[in-house]
Amino acid sequence: MVRLFIASCLSLLLVVNSLYAADSNISDDCSVTSLLKANQWQLIGIPCEAPPGVNTVEAIFADDINGSYGSDWVLFGYNPNSNKYEDIGLQGILQVGTGYWIISVSEQASLDLPTGSRPINPIGSTQCKRPTCFEKNMISNNTNQWQLVANPFQYSFSWSALRGKVATSNNACGGDQGCTLGGMQTAGFVENQGWYYNGTAYVSLKGTKVSPWKGIWMVALETANSANAPEILFPGTESENTETGFFHLNFSTNSLGEYNDTDIKRDWLGVLWANPNGRVNVVKENENQFLRVDYPKGGVGPDEGGAQWKVDLMSAFGITYNELYISYKLRFSNGFNPVKGGKLPGLIGGEGNTGGNPSNGYNGWSARMMWRKKTAAVFYVYHADMQGNYGDDYSWGGSEKKLFPAGEWIQVEHHIVMNTPGNKDGILQGWYNGKLVLNKHNMRYRHVDSFAIDGFYFSTFFGGSGSGWAPTRDETIDFDDFIFSTEPISH
Repeated sequence: MVRLFIASCLSLLLVVNSLYAADSNISDDCSVTSLLKANQWQLIGIPCEAPPGVNTVEAIFADDINGSYGSDWVLFGYNPNSNKYEDIGLQGILQVGTGYWIISVSEQASLDLPTGSRPINPIGSTQCKRPTCFEKNMISNNTNQWQLVANPFQYSFSWSALRGKVATSNNACGGDQGCTLGGMQTAGFVENQGWYYNGTAYVSLKGTKVSPWKGIWMVALETANSANAPEILFPGTESENTETGFFHLNFSTNSLGEYNDTDIKRDWLGVLWANPNGRVNVVKENENQFLRVDYPKGGVGPDEGGAQWKVDLMSAFGITYNELYISYKLRFSNGFNPVKGGKLPGLIGGEGNTGGNPSNGYNGWSARMMWRKKTAAVFYVYHADMQGNYGDDYSWGGSEKKLFPAGEWIQVEHHIVMNTPGNKDGILQGWYNGKLVLNKHNMRYRHVDSFAIDGFYFSTFFGGSGSGWAPTRDETIDFDDFIFSTEPISH
C-alpha cells in the first residue's frame, strides 16, 4: 500500500515537473546534517563521499530513519534517458553530485553521513574560475533534458559561482576559460536556472545560495548533444563560501519607496507570511540604501506600528541549523523616545513562541532582541526554562548596559547553538559592533530534537501591550545589511 502511495506521489511530482518545465563552507569534516520532515518529499544530495562499504542507501540512512525501507521510507533516483523514477534500493550506491528524492512516511529524521566520510577532491580547472571545481556531466540528446544534480560540497555557494564548459573547442564555452551559466544558456547548452522542491512547490535557486544536501533540477537544452558534452562546474574550496555568510541582503538595488509584500517575498526567500502594513520604505542617504520602518504616534503592537515577516530556513535554503549566526545594522532616529521598549528581529524555532505563548521545551522557542528604557539592548527569549507566560530579558553588557544611540548605525550579531535535548548546554551570545557583550552557555531551548533553528523573524514594534508602551510621536528605525552565516560575522 505504501509503495503504491509512494509511486503515486512520484508520478504527481513528475507531472508537476513537466508542467513547470513548460513555463520555464559549513565545515571541512562532513558533519553537516539535514532535517527530513515527516511525510514530505525532499530533494537531497550527499555533500561528502562515504567510505567504500558504507556508501549504500542502507549504510548512510538506515541509522537515521526509523522503520522498514519500502514501507516507512524510500529513496528514488531519476533516469533522464527513460524519463522515469527508479527505486535505488537499500544496496544502491549514492553518487556525490547526483540528486535524489527521499521520504520518511511517518517520522521526522536528521540525515547525516557515516563516520569516515570525507570531502571530495575537486580537480584543477581554468574553466572554473577557481583553483579547483567538481565537474558534473549533463546528459544531452537534442531535447530539453531534465536531470537531478546536487551540491557536492559541505558548504554553501552562490548560484552565480556555477560555471559550465563543453567539449567542442570552437565554441565560446569550450575554451580554456569556459563560461558562465548565462553564457551556457546563450549558447544553447544548459539553462541558467535550477529548481529546488520545498515541500509544496518548486523554488528557483537563481540569485540565491546553494546549500549542502540540496538536490536540484536542471535542464540541458535541446541544442545540446553528446558531441559538445556540456558539464556544470561546481566551485571548489576557494568558492564564494569564503564570503561572509550564505545569505547577505542589503537594499542597494531596490527601488526607492514602499517596500511591500512582493518585495519581501522576492528578497528574503522562504517567507511564510509578511505584514509590512505600508510602514516600510527603501530610503537613500549618502549613496546608501536601507529599510526605514515607521512607528506611528500612539501605535502599540504589530497591528498599529512597525512591521513583521517570518522566514522559514528549510523553505529558503533546504536545511535547518543547530548553530547559526545572524547580524544586521540598525539606527534609531534622532530624538527617539524608547518609552518602555519594543521588539527587534531575531531567530526562532518550532512554533517560534511569542505573544504570551510560553515555551515548554516541546513546542518551540524564540530569541528576538528588544530595546528597553534608554534604548538598552536586550535579548528577549522564550525558552524551555521560562517561568511565566512572557519572554525573559538577558541584558547586553550586564551592569554596563549597551544602549542604542540615536542617529548612529550599530551592528548587532546573534549566535544561537541549540542545546542537546533536555540538557542546559545551549548557547546565547550577542556582539555589539563586533564586541562580545552577552555570553551564556547554559540555555535550554528544547527537550526534543523535532525542532532546531528553523526560522528568522523580522519583528519590530512598540510593545508590550497597553497605552503605557505607546510612542509619544511618530518614530522610525532604519535597518540594513542582514547576514545569515554558519561562521562568525563581525569578529
